Amino acid sequence: MRHAVNIAISAVLVVFYSIFQPAPAYGEFPAIMAYVGLIPVLAIVIGLIKRKDVSTAIITLVIYQTWNMFLSPYLWEDKIVAVHRVIREEHIPLMATFSALSVWAIYIGFFTFNSRKAKVSPFFPDKKISDKKLQRLTIAAISSGFAISVFQFLLGFIRIQISFIGMIADMMPAMVLCVFSIYYLRGGRSLFLIIIVALYTIYNFIYYIGGTLFIYSIILISAPVAVYVVERKKIPVVPVVIVAIALLPIYMSRHDYRSEGLLTSGSKRMEIGMKILEDEYGNFSWERNKSRLQESEEESNVDNRFEGVSYLATVVHCVEDRDYPYQYGKTFVWLPTLILPRVFLPMRPSMNMGDEWAVYYRVKDKSWNASINFPILVEFYANFGWAGMVLLSFLQGWLIAFVCGKFNYGRGDINLMILVFLLPKLIVVEANITLSYGLILQILFVIWIYKKFFKPKQLPVRRQIR
Repeated sequence: MRHAVNIAISAVLVVFYSIFQPAPAYGEFPAIMAYVGLIPVLAIVIGLIKRKDVSTAIITLVIYQTWNMFLSPYLWEDKIVAVHRVIREEHIPLMATFSALSVWAIYIGFFTFNSRKAKVSPFFPDKKISDKKLQRLTIAAISSGFAISVFQFLLGFIRIQISFIGMIADMMPAMVLCVFSIYYLRGGRSLFLIIIVALYTIYNFIYYIGGTLFIYSIILISAPVAVYVVERKKIPVVPVVIVAIALLPIYMSRHDYRSEGLLTSGSKRMEIGMKILEDEYGNFSWERNKSRLQESEEESNVDNRFEGVSYLATVVHCVEDRDYPYQYGKTFVWLPTLILPRVFLPMRPSMNMGDEWAVYYRVKDKSWNASINFPILVEFYANFGWAGMVLLSFLQGWLIAFVCGKFNYGRGDINLMILVFLLPKLIVVEANITLSYGLILQILFVIWIYKKFFKPKQLPVRRQIR
C-alpha cells in the first residue's frame, strides 16, 4: 500500500514539474517517457525520506543514475552533440520507451524481492560491537590499509594484479571512517583515536584529490553519512549540502589536473593533491570557477560519461542498421569465474573488457589512451535487445535487494560495514556488468566459505531441569 501512495504522490509531483519545463528538443513522446521514468525515482526518494535506511539509499542512487543517464537528456532544450557517437532519431522513441520501462523494472525488481525480506537469511545477525572492540577494529583497519598498500605495491612491482586486493585498498579509508563513525556516534571520545583517524583520513583525501579520483572522495564522505542515517534515523541534509558546496572547486577542476595526476602514485600523487588544494582554496578565484561553470554548461549536451543516450544510440545503430549480432551473454560470460583469483584462471580476460566492447561498437577509437565505461543498461541491450533491457533491469533490482538482504539491510554493525564496503559496486550503473558485480560476487563467495568452513559453530543452549 505504501508503494502505491508514494507512486501516486510522485506522479502528481511529476505532472507539476512537467508544466514548467521548456519544449524538449527530441519532441513530446520521448519527454513523456522521461516523465514516466521519473515517477519511480521520486517514489523511491519519498521512501528514503520516510524509512532512512541504507538499502533504500542504495537503490535510490541506482534508479536516479539510470534515469539521469538514459532519460533526462530527452527533457533538454538542446539535442545531444554526438562528437564521437551516432544518434539516429528514428531509434529515439524505442530507446526512450524501453529506458523508462527499465527504470520501472529496477524499482519493481528491488521491491519484489524486498517484500520477501522475512525469508532472507542474513550472513550476520543484528548485533552491536562494543566500544572497546570498535576502537581496536579502527586501529586494525588503519594498519591493514597501510599493509595492503605495501602488498599491492609489491604485487605491482612483480607485475601481478589481484582485483580483490585493489578493491580492499581503495575502500579501506571509507571502512575506517565507517567503523570510527559508529564508535563516535555512540559516545566514544578517545582523543588518540580521533587524531589518528583524522590524520589517516586527511592523508587519503589528499591522495584521492591528487589522482583526480573524485568518486573515491565522495565515497569517503558517504561512509559517515550512511552510519549517521542508520544510527540517528536522520538525513544530515545541512552538513551534506555544506560539504558538497565546499568540494565544488575540486570537482570542477579535476579535468585540469587529470593528465598530471591520474597515473601517478605515492609521494608524487600527494604532491599533486597538495598543489590542487593550494591552487583551488589557497588561491581561490571566483572568476576562474565561474568560467569553469559556464564552460561546463556550454558543453552539458556534448556526449560524455554523464549521459547514456548517445552511447545506447550508437549500439542500437550498430545492431539495427549495421547488422551487428546480439551477444547473448558473451559480454559477461566470465562473471561466474570471478570467485576465483586470476592465478587459477590465467586465460580469463582482463578487467578492461568494457574498453574492448566500446571499441567493438565504435564508441571508442583504438588510438585513445583513456579508458571508457560500458554502461550496464547498454550492455543489457547489446546482449538481448529491447526485452533484455527490461528483464535484466528487473534482475538488477532483484540482485541489489538480495545483497542488501544478505547483510540484513544494514542492520547490525558488521552488516553495515560490509554494505559500505560494497557501496561503490552496488550503485554503479556506468560500468559493465563484470566490473560492477564481479567483486560483489567475490565478497559473497569469501563470506560463504568463511561461514561454511571456518566460523566455529555455537553449541545449543540446554534447558535446566528444575
